[in-house]
Amino acid sequence: MAQEIAKSTGCLVEEAEQALQAENNVVRATKMIAYEIDLRRKRYVPVLSPIWSRYAPGGATTTDYDGTIELVRDLGVELDDEVVLALAYELQAPQLGVFAKLPYIDGWARWSCSDLPAMIKATSVMKHKIKENRAYFGRVYRYVFPYIVSEGQRMLPIDQAVAYWTLLLVPRYAIAERWIAFMTEKNYSVSRDTWNMALVFFEYAQNDPTLAEYDENLAWPAIIDDFVDSVRDHPS
Repeated sequence: MAQEIAKSTGCLVEEAEQALQAENNVVRATKMIAYEIDLRRKRYVPVLSPIWSRYAPGGATTTDYDGTIELVRDLGVELDDEVVLALAYELQAPQLGVFAKLPYIDGWARWSCSDLPAMIKATSVMKHKIKENRAYFGRVYRYVFPYIVSEGQRMLPIDQAVAYWTLLLVPRYAIAERWIAFMTEKNYSVSRDTWNMALVFFEYAQNDPTLAEYDENLAWPAIIDDFVDSVRDHPS
């Protein structure tokens, strides 16, 4: 239900979850979020539109490649920093390398940012949050798949998946490099389910590093079952 509310209103899933907890009713929660977004836009659209126009001049409602680079660098981060993905999540960027005006304004309004110094400070908080808060990292990680997959496609090429797994998972999970080697050898494209369940599996493996207790009768994707068999057959 939270996913549906987020999709219909443009809010974050966590906002929808909070509204559902408060209202315990989908219709009322949706109306509450829509009302809050409307209030924020009335306040922040006049303030943030001039900043937006620096990255998307001429009344454009989306950034081009150069505008995206300038936007990110104005926040004091490099393009290959994982915080860029947190930023894309917070500003609900519609696709890789593109920001859109209203989600950009809505995102900064949620952070109560009305100028660049405040945005830089908020980005620093995001950088800390994605490193220290596992629940937040999980939300960003799950957002990444639809963000980076090519429009109209349902599968992610393995080289692209590996690049983002290397950025996001290798620093956090001991088993990630072995998973990447396995997936690279198989050369499989990656579905959204495999992408999402990989993180669930890595969290599981934190408490069962030898995978001795792994139960393939549970609802794991077949590719993860195959990976576990490979690890058991060739323990490091």
